Amino acid sequence: MPPKLYEWIGLKNKDNIPRIAEGKYLKLIYELHKQTGTLNISKDELKGKLCINCSEGHLCKDAGTEGKLTVYCLEGGFGRK
Repeated sequence: MPPKLYEWIGLKNKDNIPRIAEGKYLKLIYELHKQTGTLNISKDELKGKLCINCSEGHLCKDAGTEGKLTVYCLEGGFGRK
């Protein structure tokens, strides 16, 4: 399971992450999504392909973003904790 940068920093602070750190993190997440075949899913497929396996569901529930594409979708779609 990848590190959880956005879980750690929080949805409200996602725009304050240093560029170099976020860039390296996003490269890692991109490769993981490439390996799992989740790069090209549509918005309609979000719940069926990412949300059902998401380990970040509790964060989306707290933020009121369930079923919507957020930064939590990037790091949470690799299996429940």
